[in-house]
Formats: sequence, C-alpha cells, structure tokens
Amino acid sequence: MQHNRPYLQPVLEEIERFGEEVKKFRNGFWNEDEFISFRTMHGVYGQRQADAHMVRIKLPLGIVTSEMMRAVAEIAENFSETQIVHITTRQDFQIHFVRLEDASTIMRILCDVGMTTREACGNTVRNVTCSPLAGVCPHEPFDVTPYALEFARFFLRNPLSQHLPRKFKVCFSCCEADDAISAIHDLGFIPQVLKNGDKSEYGFSINVGGGTGASPREAVSLFNFVPLDKYLAYAVAIVKVFNQCDELRKNRARARLKFHVHRVGVEEFRKEVEKELLTTVPSSMLVNQEYTSYLEDSASALNAYMSPHIERWAKKAIIPQKQHGYFVLMVRIPMGNFTPYQLRQLADLMDIYPLVECRTTQQQNLLFRWVKENTIEEFYKVLSKIGLAEVPNNITDITSCPGTNSCKLGITSSMELAKVLSTELSEYGNDPAFRDIHIKVSGCPNGCGHHHIASIGLEGAATKRGHLTVPCYHLLVGGSYSGDSRLGGSKTTRFARRLRVRIPAKRIPDAIKKILEAYRLDRLAEESFCDFVDRVGTGYFERLLADLSVIPDLSPSTLPVFIDWGRQNLFKVERGEGECER
Repeated sequence: MQHNRPYLQPVLEEIERFGEEVKKFRNGFWNEDEFISFRTMHGVYGQRQADAHMVRIKLPLGIVTSEMMRAVAEIAENFSETQIVHITTRQDFQIHFVRLEDASTIMRILCDVGMTTREACGNTVRNVTCSPLAGVCPHEPFDVTPYALEFARFFLRNPLSQHLPRKFKVCFSCCEADDAISAIHDLGFIPQVLKNGDKSEYGFSINVGGGTGASPREAVSLFNFVPLDKYLAYAVAIVKVFNQCDELRKNRARARLKFHVHRVGVEEFRKEVEKELLTTVPSSMLVNQEYTSYLEDSASALNAYMSPHIERWAKKAIIPQKQHGYFVLMVRIPMGNFTPYQLRQLADLMDIYPLVECRTTQQQNLLFRWVKENTIEEFYKVLSKIGLAEVPNNITDITSCPGTNSCKLGITSSMELAKVLSTELSEYGNDPAFRDIHIKVSGCPNGCGHHHIASIGLEGAATKRGHLTVPCYHLLVGGSYSGDSRLGGSKTTRFARRLRVRIPAKRIPDAIKKILEAYRLDRLAEESFCDFVDRVGTGYFERLLADLSVIPDLSPSTLPVFIDWGRQNLFKVERGEGECER
C-alpha cells in the first residue's frame, strides 16, 4: 500500500501487518498470551466484555487539533458501540467497545491526521504528559513543549522501550509549580534556569520513582540540574537502568521503577545512571534553539462588558496567559467523556477563531489556548449549546476511571458512581468553603482515577455479608496534587490517608455529604481541607462514618446495598487478568 506522504509508508506497513496478524490470530496461528503482548504494544486492550476492545490513542502532551478531533469523532461514530470518546488521566483518548477487526482501519484513519496508538499500552514508554499551560504560563523559564515532543518522538518505536519490565510514565512540567505532577511519575522533568552574571543556562531538574497503585510511592529528586543538550541522554540512561534491572522481572507486581529506586536508594540509583551515561550519547537536537524567559503583563480580569450570567463560569474557566490579551479557556468534560457531536462542535470552534491546538489535562478536561478576550462570550454560547458549560475544577468536577463499565481489573462501577456524585453534590459546587476539595474515583486499587492524590479519594473494593458480596469503597482523605490552583492544583503533591472503614457503594453520596458537613461545621477560619484532615486525624472520619459502614442483612428494603450503581443484579466480583501485567 503506497501513500502520497512517503515518510508515512513504514507506519502504514506496520498497520497493515497488524490487520494481517489479527486474521492469523483468529485462525489459531497465535499463542493467545503472545498475541496479547503484540496487541497491547499497538494500543489495543481487551475489555471485560467478550470480544470487545478498547483502543487507546496517544496524545503527546495532550495536544489535539481540530483535524484530530474530527477523525476521532468519525472513529467513535462508526466503530464504537457506545460512541463515546474518553479522556484519560494521562491525557490520552480512549474509545471502547471496538471490534478487533476494525482496529487496523482505525489506526489508518488516525495515521492520516498524525495520530498513533503505538505504545499507548504495554510495557513501554507510555504517552508523554505535560502541563497544559506550557508555553503560556507566566511563571515558566522557557517553553518545554519542543523538548517534551522531542522526547516522545525519540522513544516512539525505539527498540529500547519495546519490552521494559513494566510500563514507564514520563511528564514535563512547565514551572516549579509542577502541574504535570512529577511526584507520581517514573520520570519527571521540571524546567530550571541557572543565572551566572549576565548569562543564563537552561535545563531541567529530574525526579524519578513515583507512582500510585497498590503501593504508592512519591518520586525523589535525582538531579537538580541537567542542561538542555543533555536531558535526552539522561533519560536514555535512566530507561536503560530500568530495562536492565533483572530483579524487577522476577515479580511483575513489583516491576515498576519506583520499587527499584526505593529499594536501592536514590544515591545508588544515581550512580547506576551516571555509569550508564558513559555509554549513552543522544543529545537534544534543540539545544541551539534560543529560549528566553519573558513575562508580559496579562489582564487580571475580563472586561466589564461580559454578561453577568457567565461571570461565575468565567472566574473558574478563564486564565490569563503571559501573552497580553490572550486567555486559556478550560472546558469541563464530565468524567472525561465526549460525544462525536461535541467533538465536531469543538473542532468548528477551533477553526472559526482560529486556534491551532487545544490540550487535554490530567483532570480529564480540555484547555483552549490563545483565546482572544472578545471571543470568550461566543465560546460560552457554543459550550452551553453542546452541554459543556459547567464550572470546571470544582467539587462536582469528578475524575473517574471507566471501572466495570469496561475494565477487566475493575471491581466497582466507578464511573456510574461519579455521575451520581456530580449530581448529588451540586449544592456544594458554588460554596467557596469547598472550592479546593476534589473527588477522584477508581474502580480498583490501581489508581487510574488518581484517587491517591484526591482531597477525598474512593477506591473500589468488595466485602462479604454472609454468602453475598457487597460493592463498597475504601475512603482516602487529605490528598493533593501540585500545580496551578486554577487547575485544581496545590503547593505540593501528597498521598491521601486511608480510613479504616469500607462504605457500601450506594451509601457513598451520604458519606461524602457527612464529611463535607463536618468540615463546614468544625473547620477553623479559612482552614483548608488538607489542614483540617491533619488537625482532626483519620479517627475523626472513621467515627463519623462508622454507622454507614455497617452492612445490613438482605431484605427488600436493604436490597440496593447489594447492587452497584448503574446495575440491576446482585453484585459479584468479576475480575480478569490485567493485560498491563503481561
């Protein structure tokens, strides 16, 4: 198959091969375990539903163009049973309920607009995430965008990153606020500038060994400063050390970089990396580009002509850029889920105004950048028309993984609970007392919903009552994630503290309301929720929720306790083997 863009030919041949290997698999020529490894390398996961698949689309740095939006809308409309596009907490797109035989066709459509599924899954260097404010943040020493993109291009299809001990997650923050949340990444870059008289040297500080999951670990500082022309060499050395660590391959459940770093210690790990650097040669191709730190006065408030009915939305949704007269506009995407219609309408907005790109966020939202002040009201009108004009980053803007809607590892129906909570907590959405509280839901301990760094985190679980099983959640309180406060960030990332209670899923809305009312009643003046948690301790919440944790006997009146949200039958745990584990 020839293509009018010759540089795409090898990629198209790879896609063609994927389609051929699917046929061979159907005809029994593949060992199933080996085929799963091949399939996931190309971004295709099996779901809990028989013969249904999820396709994960890599969005390096979360960058999306209008052309990409239309392509993804076409794919969801024509190849997904649910016709939903989901933003993940790693700034990817996911499309669920896809036939395996359609995957190669989907890959071709994506290829035509510069997108790929390659290494979005599997034991690889995954999608490179980045602060969505990179390039427009008033506090950044330079724009990390070209460096993060160079990193993503370098490792895509790189032989070094095809068969790692486990997945490897990388992020680039735009400034010291660290709103890419390097604390929970295997490898994180934070831009730095060293002043020496009249001269400035630009580079990165490097953090390693972070991660959530069943054994959360916070990343540690490995190097305080690495020059721009060396950042890629250091990254290769770190990945090589990870890849060569045979100890990690002995136990797949403990094969992430965080376990090695925390086992040997940061000093020993630094020595391993420095030794590897002696044989590592790649340098940044961008070192000769000139990047200067500049701050322009940005408007601190919008013009008075803005209609009163959108002022409340604008206060949370609009951030002035460092470039005078331009704004970042945040769009809340409920639980990260779009429809094809919404995607096309957003693509039209980008073309009309025009905007070269927008970016997804780790909070499952979307950021338009370079929005002119006199177009904001028109943006709001379109967002209202398509149902995307809710206030972002408040207590009702809940992060959630798909849970048992599709994931093999899911225990509970996390996304259905998130929908309920978003509605049930609407009375708190406009209350300034709760403006810094963020709720995140995961359907299992793995943390795809980022519940470990939530003000109130919910982790899907199950408990027994006699011979019956009850869907429930572990509650975690007092977590936070670093970054711009207008994106929901805090000064630091810290893991939430686990409560020694398990609450049935159907009682979670009541449990959350109890926590919020107790905070409203007992907080000190201007006391943040995290500070409140520290002051009163976890026992305070355990006593508060003790009555809700009691599981009743089954009866007609208690039947709902034994049924998960969005379901009709009695609950039972149906959990398969996670394909990330292979």
